[in-house]
Amino acid sequence: MIAYDPESFLGQILASPYLMDLQRAQDIDIICETSFTLGIRELVMAGLGVGWLPHGLIEDDLESGRLVSLL
Repeated sequence: MIAYDPESFLGQILASPYLMDLQRAQDIDIICETSFTLGIRELVMAGLGVGWLPHGLIEDDLESGRLVSLL
């Protein structure tokens, strides 16, 4: 998983309870942490892992099939 830095705004929001629940339910390894949403998007687009991204940022990617939603 490509995650937000725990000290970043989105990292603090997603850390509890979402990330903790996901890590308990699945065998998840965090391979990279960053504070930059666009950085996470680029790493995900390169196929290096999965990450949480705001829908508005990736709407075109979802519609074109470049990205898929896991939810």
